[in-house]
Amino acid sequence: GICRALINTPDIIFGDEPTGALNSRASGEIMDLLGGVHREGTTVMLVTHDVKVASRTERVLFMMDGRIVAEKRLGAWSADGNGDAHKAREAELAQWLIELGF
Repeated sequence: GICRALINTPDIIFGDEPTGALNSRASGEIMDLLGGVHREGTTVMLVTHDVKVASRTERVLFMMDGRIVAEKRLGAWSADGNGDAHKAREAELAQWLIELGF
């Protein structure tokens, strides 16, 4: 699915739980791939219930009952960042989601 979506260098890619059935290593590889595609200019829109996946994005939209009810801008993900920085980013997002009732 992902290779087929990328073959024609689209302007936007939609991913519905693209890492949902994968182990953590494969999930990281897919997110690295999608991050690279985004840095090259393609918009990447993902649906996920995984805070680890969402924390690797620049912007998170929270939807409830089919409507966007909140937005959080996380800034660019740094693959070079240390584990503590990544954990802090994930914790910040998780707390925001809890406050929203996730």
